[in-house]
Amino acid sequence: MEFTLKHAQRVPYSLSGKRMAVVGAGPAGLAAANELTSFGHKVDVYDQMPEPGGLLLFGIPEERISKQSVRECVRQLKSCGVDFHCRIKVGEDIRFGELVRDYDAVLVATGAWKSNEMGIAGEHLKGVHYALDYIIQYNLAKLGYLGFSEIPALGGHVVVVGGGLTAVDACAVALERGATDVSLVYRRTRAHAPAGQHMIKKLIASGVKFMELTQPIEFIGNDRDGVVALKAVKTELLAAGTGTRPKPVPIQGSEHLIKVDSVLLATGLSPVLPFGGDGFRIEIDKSRNVKVMDAHGSELKKVFLAGDALYGPSYVAPAVRSGVRAALNIHESLSRQRSSEAV
Repeated sequence: MEFTLKHAQRVPYSLSGKRMAVVGAGPAGLAAANELTSFGHKVDVYDQMPEPGGLLLFGIPEERISKQSVRECVRQLKSCGVDFHCRIKVGEDIRFGELVRDYDAVLVATGAWKSNEMGIAGEHLKGVHYALDYIIQYNLAKLGYLGFSEIPALGGHVVVVGGGLTAVDACAVALERGATDVSLVYRRTRAHAPAGQHMIKKLIASGVKFMELTQPIEFIGNDRDGVVALKAVKTELLAAGTGTRPKPVPIQGSEHLIKVDSVLLATGLSPVLPFGGDGFRIEIDKSRNVKVMDAHGSELKKVFLAGDALYGPSYVAPAVRSGVRAALNIHESLSRQRSSEAV
């Protein structure tokens, strides 16, 4: 699939004199930068990765998102005056408070990159990896930013835990890395997998073993050898309320061991915010309205959120729409501010 944005060329007489900082160069950040630029605002995009694109480049496989189309969008944004500052992690390399001080508005579009821990014994053994982290490292190597020798080998039998697209992508990476046996362990059935039955069928056709109604409860291993087995239980599904997935419940006495060489955990992602130790915090109500507060409890009306940083893990199209909406909100806020100043 091609990644495209509707680009509007900036003309000198339309420049607003306002400076915007966008934190995160993924789909929401790129869409917002494009929209803000079309209004004549000067846009600086900060991102921790070596080039813009976020998960479009470093997380999502080529078969779902064309890397060339992402790079073409970035090229067009640069031609419209957007400046990209890569390899800069806001909150560490530059303080979030500096952006708030120096820009007329700041948009946080940092996405959901933090892997959720399972919280079971042995999770931090050598050979147990968080799937998205591993996928990012693999794509950094494919794009020439790392050597493949810098990425841990996975061995012959790899177990991937999860049922979403990250789990699907982790299975594909494991196969590309030379695994001879890949198993996808999921605590519900394929009918309930967030990745969708079509993607699960494709995985099975590629040789991946789908182990449904199976829930890990412990990783077995030692400091010398790392993980050597996964202890799991079988589950049964209990009906839940309307519109919610059934709840998996362990079946007593169903414990069993699965021998493994490596494990890739794809058990959910959480938003990553760039506030560091600056004392900023956010409040989000049920309607997803956002307030960003400083260390003194004062609301910062020049700070906005968009994409997965606001809604949690989603898909590319909703992230793009969220970035566009945030840019419109920023522009309207600045317009109201100018109108009040003119009175």
